[in-house]
Amino acid sequence: MSCSAGGCAPRRDFLKATALSGAALALAACGGGGSEDPDAERLWTDVAPEENLPAGEAGVAEVGDRMLLVYRPDEESVMVFSSVCPHEGCAVGMDGEHFECPCHGSQFEFTGERIAGPAQEDLTSYEAEITEGMIRARL
Repeated sequence: MSCSAGGCAPRRDFLKATALSGAALALAACGGGGSEDPDAERLWTDVAPEENLPAGEAGVAEVGDRMLLVYRPDEESVMVFSSVCPHEGCAVGMDGEHFECPCHGSQFEFTGERIAGPAQEDLTSYEAEITEGMIRARL
C-alpha cells in the first residue's frame, strides 16, 4: 500500500491487522449443520478494519489460511477476490498498479478483471461490504 492524503497504511500494517481476523474465521468454521444451499454455508467474515485500506487503494489480506486481494474504489464500497490465479492456481499478489501472478505473468485490474497473460478468466470475487468500520467478505 502507499501513502495518500488521508495518511499512510503500509502493507505490513494492513497484513498485521488482518491476521487477527483469522481467528474469527477459524471459530466460524467449527460450526455444524448442513444446508443444500451452498451460499448458506458461506459466512460473513471480518477481513480488516476499513481504516487500514484508504479509498482508492488495494492490498493483500490474510484471513485464516486464505490470502485475499482487497480493493476499495471509494469510501462506500470494497471488492474482495481470491488470490488464486485462475490459470494454474499460483498465488496472485500486487505489482504496482494491478494484481499480478508471479508464475506466468497474468495481470488483473484491481477490479479483478483479466488484463493480460495466460489466464483466461477474471479473479474469483466474493460478496463484500463495509459495515460498522469493518471490511467484510462472504467466504
